[in-house]
Amino acid sequence: MFRYPINWISITQGYHTGKSLDFGWCGHKYQDIMSIADGTVIRTEKQTTGGNCIFIQHNTGIVSLYAHLDKITVKKGQKVTIGQKIGTMGQTGTAATAMHLHLGIYSKAKADKGFNSRGLYGNADIDPFEVLFVYPNQDASKVSAAYQPKLKYYKGEQTWEKGNYRLLYIKSVRKSHNLGNNEFRVKELKNPPENWTKKELNMLVSQKDNNKAKLNKNSVLQIVEIYKEGSRIWGKYGAYGSDWVVLCNITGEPQAERV
Repeated sequence: MFRYPINWISITQGYHTGKSLDFGWCGHKYQDIMSIADGTVIRTEKQTTGGNCIFIQHNTGIVSLYAHLDKITVKKGQKVTIGQKIGTMGQTGTAATAMHLHLGIYSKAKADKGFNSRGLYGNADIDPFEVLFVYPNQDASKVSAAYQPKLKYYKGEQTWEKGNYRLLYIKSVRKSHNLGNNEFRVKELKNPPENWTKKELNMLVSQKDNNKAKLNKNSVLQIVEIYKEGSRIWGKYGAYGSDWVVLCNITGEPQAERV
């Protein structure tokens, strides 16, 4: 689970240099900048445009960048925890026209390409709105109305156990709790239970043989087994007796809720 990197959240610039966001000063001078998740500091540097920067690699291989800092309070190789102070907001670097934080989140595929003279190769490709959560001790009241609908709020750790779950997103049906060579197609889903209703059968988004088998958002599944794969949580459901869906993704974001 990732959290916003400041306690007084104000978004001053939307997507730029890929899917990076800028967070502005909210009246708390040199406010603390915190790690968005557990990880290891892999690089600190002073860039011409980005000023004082920190790069943190998280347990999933994702890398987060924090730029324009006034001070850096961590060192390369240091392990950090979610919400730990790593520096203070500043106005360093030629691209900073005012005090703010530039946050970029890079997928493992992007991060694995390494660094050049301007930092990581390419632009940030993970949408912060998709992976960041507002925690109870954070104030999002200064976030503009345009961005408020994009905010997600942390409701505490969910206990994953057997029971009924409602899907929060369209989810692929899997043959096992393994992503490798694990594609299901509708034509492979044979002999559904005789007591299935038409509504249950229509949970499959597509009935075309060449499309992947998926379940609709808001489908309710009876989960009969839980498998934990690091941050990812798999659920085995009773529709066909041995099919799996992801209940929680690799970033720790729930994909289903208990009902």
